[in-house]
Parts: sequence; C-alpha cells; structure tokens
Amino acid sequence: YMHIGRKNDIVEVTRLQAFLNRNLGTKISPTGFFGATTLSAVKLFQLKYTDSVLKPWVDAGLSTDLTSNPSGYVYLTTQRQINLLECPIANIPMPELK
Repeated sequence: YMHIGRKNDIVEVTRLQAFLNRNLGTKISPTGFFGATTLSAVKLFQLKYTDSVLKPWVDAGLSTDLTSNPSGYVYLTTQRQINLLECPIANIPMPELK
C-alpha cells in the first residue's frame, strides 16, 4: 500500500502516477516518488469514486469524514477501484475492511 511518507516501491508509484495521469488527466511526472502532487491526485481519485472507495469505510463504521476528507492512502478500496478500471472484466470482490 502506498502513501506519502512511507517507504513506497518506486516501480509501483510510477505505475500509479501513470494511471492517475490517464484517469484524471493530471500531469504528474512519473518519478516514482510519492509526494504532495501524487497525494493530491490520489485524493481527487478517491473523491471521483467516493461510492466505491470512501463510502465503504464509512458504512463499515471505520470513518465518519472520509467522504469529505479522503485519506490519500492507496489501500484496499482505492487499490480495488484502480484494478477494476484497469481490468473491467475482473470480478474483484469488496475486501474485508478492518
């Protein structure tokens, strides 16, 4: 899982940046560094897909304000949504949130 301030895999962050550029039309340089620009783009992505990325956490009682203040973490539901968009025929179930 990726987030600003973590020891992120450079290759995975580069792939994430390229995905965000394609999906959101951002112009992030694919450096592999998860900085403020990538964090902002991830939050925009999470807001764009609120129902499938943020709302499940609220529905599970694990957060109350994610829908107005996304985390920017590329974690369970964000990763799932990215994978569903990259491979629309995949049947990826909602992960257990805990």
